[in-house]
Amino acid sequence: MNALRLASCIAALAALAGALTAAEKPGPNPIEIADGPQPNHLVPIHLNDDGELRTYDQMLRKILVLTNGDFGRMIFRRGGYGELSVSVNGEVDQPNEPSQSPTKFQITVVEATESIGIAINENAGSDSPLHVDVKRCDVEIDRRFAVAIQRVWATMILGTRQPKQNATIVGGYVADFSVRVGGAGTLRGMTRTPLRGLPKEFIEIGLELAGYCKLKVGECPKARKEILAHLASFERRARAAY
Repeated sequence: MNALRLASCIAALAALAGALTAAEKPGPNPIEIADGPQPNHLVPIHLNDDGELRTYDQMLRKILVLTNGDFGRMIFRRGGYGELSVSVNGEVDQPNEPSQSPTKFQITVVEATESIGIAINENAGSDSPLHVDVKRCDVEIDRRFAVAIQRVWATMILGTRQPKQNATIVGGYVADFSVRVGGAGTLRGMTRTPLRGLPKEFIEIGLELAGYCKLKVGECPKARKEILAHLASFERRARAAY
């Protein structure tokens, strides 16, 4: 008899639980980002599940990053073509002395002669280490020029944030940016094939600096003046936007 009562109680409880579950309203759906236009700002650099840079990005930096780039760096990736980095560097007279301000500045452009991404795929499974040739160009610049570049890089990268909408882009190019900011360390952000707005113009400025590095000496003063004016205008507009 007790066994029958126990079974009856269990059945009643099960029926009650089923009724309560059926009466519950469905909970909210997981949050998703809807499709939309490209953001007018940089977004965080993509990392793997371990929070580290992906193998391709690590190799890019190993091959293309040859200077500190404290005053600004752009790594430009073009599908199927040689990637390049544009770095603005500051150097101190005595590196072993702490708390020194840089006294020498330069723009350094390092360009791979072939696609590093394709070379990685072709080298997969090989016992030989990956080797990609690069072309390097250096040009000295003055402090005013270097600081103007750093201010633009800092302004844009400080505005880096997750996009509220997802802009689906297939192919194209990617630009990673970094800069050292006092009190914050090295900051980073990226953009993928921007079609308009500040991110697109930011890449254009990076390519202007790459072009400046390759100018003849007599062409530099005019180009410097034009780039400084562009930097000043861009910084004002970026500050207003962010």
